[in-house]
Amino acid sequence: MINTKWLRIGMICLLMGIMMLGFGGLCSKEGGNKDTTSGSSEPTPPSPVTISNPVDGTTNVSISESLSWGSAAGATSYDVYFSVNIPPITLVFKTNTSGINYNPGPLDYNTTYWWRIDSVNSAGSTTGNVWSFQTETAPTTPPSAPSGVYASAGNQQVTVSWNNVSGATSYNIYWSTVSGVTKATGTKISGVTGPYVHTGRTNGTTYYYVVTAVNSYGESSESSQVSATPDTIPSAPSGVSATAGNTQVTINWNNVSGATSYNVYWSTTSGVTKATGTKISGVTSPYVHTGRTNGTTYYYVVTAVNSYGESSESSQVSAIPTAGGGTAVDDYVWVTNQESDNVTRIKKSDLTKTTIAVGDWPMGVAVDETYCWVTNWGSGSGNTVTRIKKSDLSTTTITVGTGPLGIAVDETYCWVANQLSGNVTRLKKSDLSTTTITVGTAPTGVAIDVTYVWVANASSANVTRIKKSDSSKTTISVGPDPIGVAADATYVWVANSDTDNVTRIKKSDLSTTTITVGTWPYGVAVDSNYIWVTNMGSDTVTRILKSDSSTTTINVGTSPIGVAVDATYCWVANSNPDYVTRILKSDSSKTTISVGPAPFALGDMTGYAYDNIPQ
Repeated sequence: MINTKWLRIGMICLLMGIMMLGFGGLCSKEGGNKDTTSGSSEPTPPSPVTISNPVDGTTNVSISESLSWGSAAGATSYDVYFSVNIPPITLVFKTNTSGINYNPGPLDYNTTYWWRIDSVNSAGSTTGNVWSFQTETAPTTPPSAPSGVYASAGNQQVTVSWNNVSGATSYNIYWSTVSGVTKATGTKISGVTGPYVHTGRTNGTTYYYVVTAVNSYGESSESSQVSATPDTIPSAPSGVSATAGNTQVTINWNNVSGATSYNVYWSTTSGVTKATGTKISGVTSPYVHTGRTNGTTYYYVVTAVNSYGESSESSQVSAIPTAGGGTAVDDYVWVTNQESDNVTRIKKSDLTKTTIAVGDWPMGVAVDETYCWVTNWGSGSGNTVTRIKKSDLSTTTITVGTGPLGIAVDETYCWVANQLSGNVTRLKKSDLSTTTITVGTAPTGVAIDVTYVWVANASSANVTRIKKSDSSKTTISVGPDPIGVAADATYVWVANSDTDNVTRIKKSDLSTTTITVGTWPYGVAVDSNYIWVTNMGSDTVTRILKSDSSTTTINVGTSPIGVAVDATYCWVANSNPDYVTRILKSDSSKTTISVGPAPFALGDMTGYAYDNIPQ
């Protein structure tokens, strides 16, 4: 009798199995009705490497050869196989590299090598072709001298490189600091490979090199000599100055050791840097920045450049171009010679000289676009001003006060300090009419700006400020025996000869500051960054930096009195040895120019010439 219980159990199991088979294709772990075509594609192996160096089958390959190959599409790295085994013997795995070259090291002579490059990525690797090459035959003579030798300088080092020489197993370098180095005269560095970095060198010294190739049979002759001079990025230029002219600014700086050129960066906003300024590349000092707008302040920094790079910025300087009197640049310096009653005109470009006769005891001099104006202090044909026409050197004589000394010019007037009559003569340039303005005792120096005339009164220890528009006057106390006077946009500078100092008058509030200089200061001249003061008693010039009042002393000739400045030079009249000292502002080097007896004052048309006429 059949057991119905077990029959029922068997039927249930059979039905469940059929159901699982029937629905298995409809169900999955992810659920039914899934689109199996969606999703990202699987990565694929890279392409094979197809380009080799040495080319397959090459012979006479150098034993110092490096292997290289072309990049394979999709590859992120390469497996390198290399050996002397002839396939199908397994090649030896050497390395995996992301690059496309491999140096197997020194190879054996006259040997066949086999190699293969497999390209690799995350999907796997692709086996490359097996290539072979044969090395050169062992030499029986010393190698030839290396070619392509080159020396490149760095900071305290020189790198020497050369082409590999067939049959060479090593190389020697011979060096010296004297040209003509050989194996016999040079210092030897043995067993080197190229490129070789020769460290511990001295910047600024030239090093000379030859290279030889070596093998078991001996050493080659010397290569051609090469040389290099180690150096570094130059330091930032010092002594930077900016001098304003009519629609232009002239920038000067000291030369920097190791620099091959200079860049100027400028802006109309203070704080100019290499990042914020407008760059002017490859300039030399002095650089004249033309096309500027009068009345606008221009800010400048300078950098030094060589093959190693560009220096940091110099200190910032600034200048304000102006169209005021005397701002056009003249190619002449005019020197009054007291004892010969004449003026020497020095041409700046070549230092040629011309002599022009004037009145008795010429003292002060000032220059404008058309004329040179000279005060004649003496009693013979003195108490006059000689006006020299620059175009033809013809002269006109104008009577002024007694003992005329200091003189300055602007667009409309010539202003003359009459030392012995205690007044100033205002001479109208258009018709030579004169007006007298009383000032202090023994007026000597005179300077002008757009609004005022500043007169140094030697015997009353003060300065008279005359307002041009109405001739009203203000008196400012300074040191004893003030002589020379100069004015810039912010200050008036007065040389006090009895106390060996300079009084700086702030024009906005007439407050004063005292700066110590040399003995018996007389003449004063200004540029955008410095005050130049002649010290008659110590035979020096004191250069005062406007920004911090620091001073530098420059030795000049005997008894320096008059002084004038332009964009490039400071000119000093030495009254005893009858010459002018020309100081190069960038490095304080000096040139001496002979003139007439007892040179006294100087004028040159730079924008500052009229600001200084000393006693």
